[in-house]
Amino acid sequence: MAGFRRIGDVADAEIFDFDDLGADADFIANYFLKIEALFSELRGRSALLSPADYQLAKGWFDRGVPLSCVLNGIRNAYSTKEVHSLSYCRWAVQREWKECDKRREENGSLG
Repeated sequence: MAGFRRIGDVADAEIFDFDDLGADADFIANYFLKIEALFSELRGRSALLSPADYQLAKGWFDRGVPLSCVLNGIRNAYSTKEVHSLSYCRWAVQREWKECDKRREENGSLG
C-alpha cells in the first residue's frame, strides 16, 4: 500500500508491512489515517505521526480498541492540554475504551 507510506521515511515503512494484508490493508490504513487527521485538526496544522506514535496506535489496533474510542480519547486529552504526541493521549484513550466497554456491557445486559 504505497500511498500509506507517504507518511515517513524508510524506517517508518519498515514498522508495518501492509503488502501481505490484502483487503485488510485499507481498513488498517484508514484507522491510522483517521487518527492522523484528527491529530492534525486539533493541532491546527498538518501533523504527521512519529514512528513512536504509530507504534502506540498499532497497539490500540492490535488490542481491538475501536477507532471511535481512540478518537474520543484524543479529543479528551487535547481538551485539557496541548498535545504534541499521541503518548500524551495514552491514558485518555485507555479511559475512553473502558467507558466504551462499560456502556456496551450495560446495553448488552438490557437485551
